[in-house]
Amino acid sequence: MTSTTLLSRWRALVALLILALQAASCGGGTDLLAGVGSGGTGGGTTTDSFSLGAIRGFGSVIVNGVRYDDTTAAITSDDGLTLTRDALRLSMVVEVRGPVDGTGTDGVATRIRVVSEARGVVQSVSPTAGQFVVLGMPVQVSAATVFDGVGSLAGLAPGQTVEVYGFFDRASRSLSATRVELRTEALSRYKVHGLVGTVDPRSRSFLFGGLVVDYSAALQVGLGAGPAPGVEVRVSAAAAPATDGVWRVDRIEAVQAPDYGGA
Repeated sequence: MTSTTLLSRWRALVALLILALQAASCGGGTDLLAGVGSGGTGGGTTTDSFSLGAIRGFGSVIVNGVRYDDTTAAITSDDGLTLTRDALRLSMVVEVRGPVDGTGTDGVATRIRVVSEARGVVQSVSPTAGQFVVLGMPVQVSAATVFDGVGSLAGLAPGQTVEVYGFFDRASRSLSATRVELRTEALSRYKVHGLVGTVDPRSRSFLFGGLVVDYSAALQVGLGAGPAPGVEVRVSAAAAPATDGVWRVDRIEAVQAPDYGGA
């Protein structure tokens, strides 16, 4: 790769990062772990890019300060379902791939993947602490969190079913919610993102937030020899946890850092 190509890629990446930081400072909050990346095109007027962040506006779709034309984008969920543009909502977290122009402010989305961090039944609500618990995982909300189907955190109640969009914070071992949706239909999948706690290899189970996860029948993805304490994972199942606090899951996937390389 020539030095000219490398310089072009770095300039595009720096421009996109600056725009993302400016958008966060003006938008009433920063998305944890959100970011943009550049794949480079060899010095052309557009740059292939990857962006991870919450949707901050429409008229196309705005993510990390970049307005992406989503007219021809292939849109999917992290469950592998095909979605339409009408399914996109404010403050959903998405991965966007596609070329961005030389200004770093306008792009064309070729692929959009909607990513939620939890889907399940609310176990407890603490308005004074600004959080609720779903599938054993604390979910922090803020003034910037968008609620759909319920007016605010105070309107949530144990037993309701929600889907949470946002980012996982390793330091607090909690989710930071950008969007919380009340779900009224019967769920076909329950899921949540968090850290593996103490592991009992004999029973093939581990502590996970306020639950015990039984992974004896689970498909394991990217975990090598198996779950280990401190590993960041997404766990899911067709059924909710049992009343004894044990969740028998059918899939555990190690969470990898986003690939900010090519589009």
